[in-house]
Amino acid sequence: METHIACLFPELLAMIFGYLDVRDKGPEALGIRQVQILSLRRSLSYVIQGMANIESLNLSGCYNLTDKGLGHVFVQIGSRCALNLNLCKQITDSSLGHIAQYLKGLEVLELGGCSNITNTGLLLITWGLQRLKSLNLRSCRHLSDVGIGHLASMTLSVAEGCLGLEQLMLQDCQKLMDLSLKHISWGLTGLRLLNLSFCGGISDAGLLHLLHMDSLRSLNLSSWDNISDTGFMRLAMGSLCLSGLDMFCNKVAEQSLAYIAQGLDGLKSLFGCHLLRSFNGPEPGGLESTNKKVKERERAELSSGSRD
Repeated sequence: METHIACLFPELLAMIFGYLDVRDKGPEALGIRQVQILSLRRSLSYVIQGMANIESLNLSGCYNLTDKGLGHVFVQIGSRCALNLNLCKQITDSSLGHIAQYLKGLEVLELGGCSNITNTGLLLITWGLQRLKSLNLRSCRHLSDVGIGHLASMTLSVAEGCLGLEQLMLQDCQKLMDLSLKHISWGLTGLRLLNLSFCGGISDAGLLHLLHMDSLRSLNLSSWDNISDTGFMRLAMGSLCLSGLDMFCNKVAEQSLAYIAQGLDGLKSLFGCHLLRSFNGPEPGGLESTNKKVKERERAELSSGSRD
């Protein structure tokens, strides 16, 4: 198994850089394009000095990283990189302001578990990150419909939005309501992946707003308390072209699978169905019908591929 220099601990990287001339410290000389830092004992600025053009910086789990420690870094790294701040729990909106100011070419931003982020932080993101394609906001508990409105440019007078988003992860954002889905459907029309799992404030009525999001391919609705067979019936009535659906929900019965089989005929992967069998067996057209459609489609694709 080949080990890349980017996998080394920051302390080792710092020692390596200490023996190099300034002209040899750049990423071009060392071949570094992606850096993952597992822990910090020295300042982040010290660790990444000389890496002006790195493409990806992963700081996931650096629990002692603060706004002050992060703020000085952005002037050192290139603006076209993916930034992972998952579980950096001390990070606040202040850091998002610096990110929007200095990393204008950022395409991937991971903020999962950054529980101090608020709607104001999302507003700051929309001012600077117009190229953003993927945004992870998992468990950002302070976010509400207002923040999603900023992303979708529903508050045009103050926010331009991140209208190029293709992936949006909103798992466990408990304050989101049906209005968030309305904002998403109107403003984020190019979205391909949407994770709404554990969003307990969204109901069947909210799903109506997703019916005509033609670009959407993957939808996660697992662990909703307020979704029922009615919600999946509405999904199946729209023009969705989903290839993946996660529907692990306590209130969903076999009838939902019948709706899915009838209306979402492009589906290739379906999760949560193994928990939907009733004690009396599947109802006509339910789980067995859905599985049959998925398998028939896979066989057809395999057959088409072999002919090519």
